[in-house]
Amino acid sequence: MGFVLAAIVIAAVLLIAIVLMAYVKVKGSLEMRKTSSPDAPKKVTVLEFDVGYPHHEAAAEWMDGVNKETVHLTSFDGLKLTAAYIAHPNPRGGALVFPGWTDRKEYYYAEIKMLYDMGFSILCPDQRAMGESEGRYCTFGARERKDALGWLEILEKLTPQPHIVLGRSMGAAVSMLLSCDAGERIAACIEDCGYTSMEEEMRHFVRQTGQNIPPAFESVFFFLARPMIRLFGGDLRRADCLKELPDCKVPMLFIHGTADDFVPYYMMDKLYQAHGGKKRKLSVDGAEHARAFAEGTGEYIQTVNGFLNDILGGYEP
Repeated sequence: MGFVLAAIVIAAVLLIAIVLMAYVKVKGSLEMRKTSSPDAPKKVTVLEFDVGYPHHEAAAEWMDGVNKETVHLTSFDGLKLTAAYIAHPNPRGGALVFPGWTDRKEYYYAEIKMLYDMGFSILCPDQRAMGESEGRYCTFGARERKDALGWLEILEKLTPQPHIVLGRSMGAAVSMLLSCDAGERIAACIEDCGYTSMEEEMRHFVRQTGQNIPPAFESVFFFLARPMIRLFGGDLRRADCLKELPDCKVPMLFIHGTADDFVPYYMMDKLYQAHGGKKRKLSVDGAEHARAFAEGTGEYIQTVNGFLNDILGGYEP
């Protein structure tokens, strides 16, 4: 009996180590992408994997030249966060654009140009621990959702309603969580390849590393890992879109690539089914993670435009 108990304890410790290694690997990757100096050049150039995609190339050139105002927010825990604000001369409303894990605002030229062309002034922040924003850890929505409320308050001062939100990957999770928190203050939400919950995404991440953990033990081990994850600023319970979406009435557009194996495609259907309000979804055949816009540009823009027109009414430039 003592041997069995010892084996269980050792197995639990090993899994916790695996989970924490996955979490630290995420953090380490993030810090590798983080700007080394706040004074680093802010020139916007097309990313290598967007070369050859006309909308994205043109959007990068446009964003590099458009007038951008730097805006700051002090987070609830004292971090100085930074965003870019692009004012539309005749705004239909305002849009928050939230980058994904390891990304920074300068990478979101395609989404920003699309929404600008649809009449929105844009506020696009660097998430905590990314780009020009302070912070050591990404918490996958647990703390970012509070940051998002702060950014919404700033957007409300900068531009008239309606206000919408768009995010990709982790930014999509933040967008969904903000919609749950802010309610009617958000007119519409567009989530692109967001995950159901931080925990389910971490389970998927751990499995991708090749760790063959018996399913019967996973829940117990993750329960034991939760307090350890909190040491890094995370909280699995505060980054669970699937749990909160049934009570969310904000109209929502769900987008995902069918070949996504980082945030698996099946998560979109789970989120779509869970959402309690008006909704629409778009699947982009063959698109990998965060590539739905690039691989299905025309359909993507048409779907976003149609969704927003249904919710907000038509727009004449």
